[in-house]
Amino acid sequence: MFEKLRSEMETDAYVKFKNGKSLYGIIIDFIRDEKMLESLRFVPYDCMELYRATENPQFVMTLESKNVTSVDVCLK
Repeated sequence: MFEKLRSEMETDAYVKFKNGKSLYGIIIDFIRDEKMLESLRFVPYDCMELYRATENPQFVMTLESKNVTSVDVCLK
């Protein structure tokens, strides 16, 4: 799943979680660290305006592969 997203940062996405919830937002970064699983930094559309104005990390969600069912970047 994450391999396709590496070249498409700052892109619209629809994320489905394993708990059944889903969100629309923007993927802003791809994280790969030996100490943690592959993950994405994601800002939901509801918080986008505040995030752009302040760049406050409280508006950024870290999506780990163990919690996400799918990430759809084909929203057009």
